[in-house]
Amino acid sequence: MALPRGITIENGRLYQRPVREIEQYRSNKVECKCVFLDGVHTLEGIQGRTVDMEITIRPKDKEKGFQKFAVWFAQNEKYRTSVSFRPYESALKIDRKCSGSRRAFIYQRRSLVNTNDGEQVLTATVMTDVAANGISFGADGQVEMDITKYDLFEE
Repeated sequence: MALPRGITIENGRLYQRPVREIEQYRSNKVECKCVFLDGVHTLEGIQGRTVDMEITIRPKDKEKGFQKFAVWFAQNEKYRTSVSFRPYESALKIDRKCSGSRRAFIYQRRSLVNTNDGEQVLTATVMTDVAANGISFGADGQVEMDITKYDLFEE
């Protein structure tokens, strides 16, 4: 299934955003505020293969910043897919090399990352077993994160 998106042009740029109607399929809200990361962490209640996550990150120390922030999903002992952000390079990357082949939607075998309110969108097909439903977060440097996660549809 592809996630329905609305397309608009703003200031001469194309934006893609999930349609508002997707919100009617949200359930089981989990919200974590001011989570401190320095290394890799999992959070209770944050897992699944059919989720909508809104993540806000900021450096714990604005002078030092951080080198990298990453979210691993479709994860188990053998597999994982990652989305990473390197602020000093302005680089956002999806890495599927261990998958068996800022807003993230994960639906079974597809992922969509929507950043800067739809200005940039990354999509990927992930062929990992759908039972691999772990999600974890990591940072190279000290990061403070807010996350809101919803299950989408019924798993």
